[in-house]
Amino acid sequence: GLGDVYKRQDPTSLVEVGSLELAGRTSAVAAAAGLSYVGKAPAGLRVMDVSVPETPTEINTLGTQEVPQDIELSGWHAYTAELYRGLVIYDLATPTSPVQVGQLNTPGQARAVDVAGGMAYVADGISGLRVVDISNPASPSELGFVDTPGTAYGVDVAGSYAFVADAESGLRVIDVSVPAVSAEVGSAPTPDDAREVIVIGDHAFVAADSSGVRVFDVSVSTAPTEVGFFDTGGFATDLVAASDYLYVADRFGGIAVLDISNPTTPVDAGSFVTMGSGYEVAASNGVLVLADYDAGIVVFDDCREVEFSDDFEVFDTAAWSNTQP
Repeated sequence: GLGDVYKRQDPTSLVEVGSLELAGRTSAVAAAAGLSYVGKAPAGLRVMDVSVPETPTEINTLGTQEVPQDIELSGWHAYTAELYRGLVIYDLATPTSPVQVGQLNTPGQARAVDVAGGMAYVADGISGLRVVDISNPASPSELGFVDTPGTAYGVDVAGSYAFVADAESGLRVIDVSVPAVSAEVGSAPTPDDAREVIVIGDHAFVAADSSGVRVFDVSVSTAPTEVGFFDTGGFATDLVAASDYLYVADRFGGIAVLDISNPTTPVDAGSFVTMGSGYEVAASNGVLVLADYDAGIVVFDDCREVEFSDDFEVFDTAAWSNTQP
């Protein structure tokens, strides 16, 4: 596929600055320190240099048994959700050369992962939410689970709660304060399949496929209430936030940008229809990388030399240990 590269002067203005040829289908992406980690089919984890948006380059490829569906960077590790292989952990001591160090084969299809407080929370498809101890990355172990009523596609952890995008069963709220006795404590329906969720303050934003982005008040976690929405026009599948903006991977619609300075009333702040199908989006302080399925990756950038909001300078991997879960 062909990955085009664009320069984002502001959220409403996108300018093409380069292109990159990639083979296969891109389904997952994470970004930090001028690097992007990409899940591709045929099965593989690819490492891209995106520090200069005009000339993104592939610098390494690691073969995997399944296609990574989601990638979470934390500390010196990458945590990936790899369908029937479950949770897979890669050592990033040399960030350009990931090395697998651990794996936990979950009972379902691992579709997403979030890392917080020494735990990995895996959205495991029909097997719900799995809570995994990753204090020893070489030997991850399951501590608890909740078999949600739908198909768990996305997860975001805030405080003592895991918020799960549970496809046909909408948004589910799981108390994970004691992993061994994790329990669902709240839920709210979505008009279409809930694919991803991100919690910002007292609000949960849910990518709800053809129903766009739904906004829930979760100030009372046990009683999430829909308070707003925005129809993106495509099929919302993934979300990432930066400042007052929400970036939406909008399958068949490319990428959509929403101003969420007033969370209950998201406002259209721009969009770009890409050549492929936007599946997942990652952000690292002005650099946005879109997994564009059969069209590779698309990179949006608004600053050439930055200190990344995740405390990383370009390729300054010494700072990675500061994010150890």
